[in-house]
Amino acid sequence: MSSAKNEINKSRRQQFVTFSMEGSLYGVDILTVKEVSSDYNLTPIYHAPDTVKGYVNLRGEIYLILDLTVALGFENSLEKKSKLIIFKNIVDDPFGIIVNTSGDVVSIEEDQFQKFNSSDTQNNLNTLHDKQIINGLFKTENNLIISIDAYKILSILDEEGVEAK
Repeated sequence: MSSAKNEINKSRRQQFVTFSMEGSLYGVDILTVKEVSSDYNLTPIYHAPDTVKGYVNLRGEIYLILDLTVALGFENSLEKKSKLIIFKNIVDDPFGIIVNTSGDVVSIEEDQFQKFNSSDTQNNLNTLHDKQIINGLFKTENNLIISIDAYKILSILDEEGVEAK
């Protein structure tokens, strides 16, 4: 009986890969992440919007790389030692994002997750909400983590009139 109860508890947990941008902590569902890397060679795309940082070839597969700090209108403060989060092929085009630092994988109980309410948050969260890539917020013991929907990240390029293909 206790194993059935454990299965129920596991189904109410979700894991997130966390990362930081502009001093805030964000998370994406671990099931959408292929890998996190700090060892990559970025090939720039000249005349591309500032959001598009270039392409990366990882083990023979080409990924479009985006800078969310630029896309969301934050000040660009990425360091040369920034991390790369590569997503699984969750959309037609393989892509990744550059973030300041990657964090831990955190497990969140369903009751810790709160839907986003734009009336009681700061401006950068409203920007995320306006771009419709924020799922909600959850609080751990030490941090407030903003959940981003990886499926909707490429929609930022559509707003800028850029084709990802």
